[in-house]
Amino acid sequence: MKGLLIKDLKLMKNQKNFFLVILVVIAFLAAGSDDLSFPMGFTAFIGTLFTLSSISYDEFDNGNAFLFSLPITRKQYVLEKYGFGLLLGIGSLLTAVCLLSAVRLVKGELSLVGRLSEIGFTVLAVLALNWGFLALMLPLQLKFGSEKGRVAILGVFGVAAVLGMLASKSAAFFRISVTAVWDGLSAMGVGMAGVLLLVLSFGILVCSMAVSMAIVKKKEF
Repeated sequence: MKGLLIKDLKLMKNQKNFFLVILVVIAFLAAGSDDLSFPMGFTAFIGTLFTLSSISYDEFDNGNAFLFSLPITRKQYVLEKYGFGLLLGIGSLLTAVCLLSAVRLVKGELSLVGRLSEIGFTVLAVLALNWGFLALMLPLQLKFGSEKGRVAILGVFGVAAVLGMLASKSAAFFRISVTAVWDGLSAMGVGMAGVLLLVLSFGILVCSMAVSMAIVKKKEF
C-alpha cells in the first residue's frame, strides 16, 4: 500500500504548476474577502478531485490490469485511495489555513486570533463536507469509471435535490420548524456541532469504504 501512495504522490507532483495556480487563486480570494469558508472549502474540494483523478490515471490504457498483477490486493487499493483522499483533504485544508493567516498578517489584520472559534468550526465543517463528498464520489468513480461516473454523479446530485425539496415540503406539511431545529443545534455550541458533524461524516466514509471494497472485488480488469 505504501507503493500505491508513493505512486499517487508522484502523480500529484507532476501537477505542481496547477496547485501553484490554485494557491495564488486562494491568496487573491483571501485578500479580497473576509469570508474564510469558501477558500477553505475550495482548497479541500480540489484535493478531493485529484483523488478521483488518480483513479482515472490508473484506468488509463488498461493500467489496472497491470497494477493488479503486482503484489497488492484489491482491499489495499481501496484503502489507499481513501487514505490518499483523507491525506489530501487534511493537507489542503491546513495549507489553506496557513495561507489565509499569512495573507491576513501581511494586510495587518490580526482579527484571526479573535475568530478562533469561527475558524475551528469552519475547519471541522469543511473537513466533514470533504469526507462526505469523498464518500459519495469514490464508489461511483470505482464502479462506473471516469466517463460514466460523471453522469452517475450528476444523477445522484439530481436525486439529492429532489429529496431536499420533498423534505422541505414534508416539514411544512407536518409543521416542523426548521428554525427551531437549527436553534437547537446552535444551542449545543459551535465546537460540539462541528465535532458531531465530523463524526457523522466519518461514519458515512467508513460505510462508503465497505461499498467500494465490494465494488472493486467484483470488478473485472
